[in-house]
Amino acid sequence: KEKENKVLEILEKYSDGIIVKSELDDAGARVLYN
Repeated sequence: KEKENKVLEILEKYSDGIIVKSELDDAGARVLYN
């Protein structure tokens, strides 16, 4: 049970990182295209 919680925590951090990265990519693309 503890192990599952750890995995979920890691996945949450990982998906947060992906979301931040894609937002940065979007912002960077906007700067490049304008």
